[in-house]
Amino acid sequence: ADTVRADFAPPRVRFGPLALRVGPPSSVRLDTTYVDDRIRISRGGRSGTAFVFEHLPGPAEAAEARAQWRRVVDKRPLGAG
Repeated sequence: ADTVRADFAPPRVRFGPLALRVGPPSSVRLDTTYVDDRIRISRGGRSGTAFVFEHLPGPAEAAEARAQWRRVVDKRPLGAG
């Protein structure tokens, strides 16, 4: 199906141990306009707001992505004397 319903819990704001609800729960009907193996683009709500969802990797892929990122972060910056 090209249409899904997304239900959202009430938004919360956290200040240390204090968590406050700042609105009611909500839901939106999303009509998918594009999908591939990496992203899904949908339009929904009364205003036709665009929603872009990205595929999240599984645990093994996530571990490899973290390792690749760590190698980048650990490199000496270009131009560092």
